[in-house]
Amino acid sequence: MNRQPNFIYIGTSKAGSTWLFDVLSRHPDVYVTPAKGLYFFDHHSSKGWSWYLDHFSDATSERIVGEISHSYLYSEIACERIAAMNPDIKLMVCLREPIDRAFSMYLDGIRNGKWTGTFEERYKDTPAIVDEGCYARHLETYLNRFSRDQIHVTLFDDLRWDPKSYAQGVFEALEVPPMSLDSKLLTKVMPASLPRNKTIVHIAKRTSEVCRRLKWKKLRGRVKRSRLIRSLLFRKLREAEKASISPEVLAELKVRFQPDVERLDELLGMQLCQRWGYTSRSKITPLKDRHPIS
Repeated sequence: MNRQPNFIYIGTSKAGSTWLFDVLSRHPDVYVTPAKGLYFFDHHSSKGWSWYLDHFSDATSERIVGEISHSYLYSEIACERIAAMNPDIKLMVCLREPIDRAFSMYLDGIRNGKWTGTFEERYKDTPAIVDEGCYARHLETYLNRFSRDQIHVTLFDDLRWDPKSYAQGVFEALEVPPMSLDSKLLTKVMPASLPRNKTIVHIAKRTSEVCRRLKWKKLRGRVKRSRLIRSLLFRKLREAEKASISPEVLAELKVRFQPDVERLDELLGMQLCQRWGYTSRSKITPLKDRHPIS
């Protein structure tokens, strides 16, 4: 009989979930599904319970069995379905400064050919870019359903500055032994980039979907984790190609996110207003790509 997960990373997007997936995939006491992003509890529940459990068929005696689907944070029905499956499950959230996350989401859309145009254009006509950064509203749904002790809340800032300590914190929360990190895990996972060839990238995505339909989970997972393949498909942005946010738009977004960040501090007590610069005396400064991990 396939094991059920006792751990799920529920969000957010653009906050190191690929890096976390790589790390947990290497831990001997952790089993994560071969392919990241099952999205069963929000988008694919119609596929059935057997389809979901089949992704855990290779799990054996690992202490932690889990998956990483960063869209669950934004879904009330996913919260209810997860609680119905396992009310004692361990959950994890990684929060990224909301404007920084929104801009990263925009760059990812450009990279994958999903969007064109400026950040200002896209955030105004794509509600998810802002909505997904309103963490307090979404996280409160889970805090009303699960105990605070069940939800390991981390910050992307900590991952970027000290991945070793960040990983050890995750291992402690999962109650598994510490593990040293490979040197490859201490560098940027997915820096801002562009397709080397849009046609080839499109073919690669179609091939990935074929592998998913054929249930080639391990092959699809290995390919998606491969840094070599990512480097063949995408190239790092040149300095002249990098987009930016105008000071006016940055100030506007600060005002929009301020109430939610204040509510986060009430819920979590992590002094995020201070850490992220959401105070009445904070100065508005452009975002800079100056960190070791993206």
